[in-house]
Amino acid sequence: MTKQETFDIVVNHLRGMTEQSRAPVLGSTCAYRGANGAKCAVGCLIPDAVYHKRLEGYAANSYWVAPVLESLGHDVLLCEDLQMVHDNAFGAKEAGLREVAKKHGLVYTAPDIEGVLHAHGWEGDK
Repeated sequence: MTKQETFDIVVNHLRGMTEQSRAPVLGSTCAYRGANGAKCAVGCLIPDAVYHKRLEGYAANSYWVAPVLESLGHDVLLCEDLQMVHDNAFGAKEAGLREVAKKHGLVYTAPDIEGVLHAHGWEGDK
């Protein structure tokens, strides 16, 4: 998997989210798997068949999570940067995503506002 493919998967996932993925046992910490099937920026890259609750609480570059991401073909440093955008800049994530793309030499495409509104169930005047 290319870095651009990883980036695009995460960007599309984050744009469809309406709230951060949190698990009750982690408190305010973001979770790879949260309530109601929510998945965080890196969690969306980990298939259910590979996911294990022991990954929770560890960063993308940790001893536990990095090998999982690498085995799936993802760049760990890119995943770490995407995780930071999601965990720390939820409200300003587009600016963060733009910076991550620039840092890693990737193409950032601004969101289609109509698509974002539709994904969140907000229909404009027709």
